[in-house]
Amino acid sequence: AFNKLFGKIPILLFHKVDQENDTIWKSVSPDQFLIILEFFKKKYNFIKPKELFTLPRKELRNSAIIVFDDALNSFYEYAFPILKKLQIPVSVFVPVECVNRKEVIWTSQINTCFKYTKEKEFSIILGNKKYYFDLSTGKKRGKASIFIQKRLKRVTDKEEKEKVIEIKKRLQYDEG
Repeated sequence: AFNKLFGKIPILLFHKVDQENDTIWKSVSPDQFLIILEFFKKKYNFIKPKELFTLPRKELRNSAIIVFDDALNSFYEYAFPILKKLQIPVSVFVPVECVNRKEVIWTSQINTCFKYTKEKEFSIILGNKKYYFDLSTGKKRGKASIFIQKRLKRVTDKEEKEKVIEIKKRLQYDEG
């Protein structure tokens, strides 16, 4: 294993464990997740990130860390019960701004807009350039969502917020 040879600690980053395989952001099924964890548990001792600084170096030899991005509801529904059953510690990144506003991260909002829209085409101006998208299939809506998210990361914070509001309004995002 990589950490045994080079003294590195692998960090396994997961985003979404879910029954539904999203066309925009692929999911790992709960069954796949269980298989992955059982495999790695045979090879590694999973630790909490803080233990990197508290455990003696010798005890870190076969260690690995599991991290989840974005604290999606699917984590609590599907991933956490498996982690708990296997007694594997996990760290979850929670966007603090989202907690304060009590809403999901803007990238997930954009994904939801494109995933459920009834629109067959969409255009938007980003950074003084107009983009056109065919939304006739789930795959095309997914590609449009990812493309727009990447472009929004390159504009000013002000423009990003304005465009997210515009997209949500035009694609009829349901806040509930």
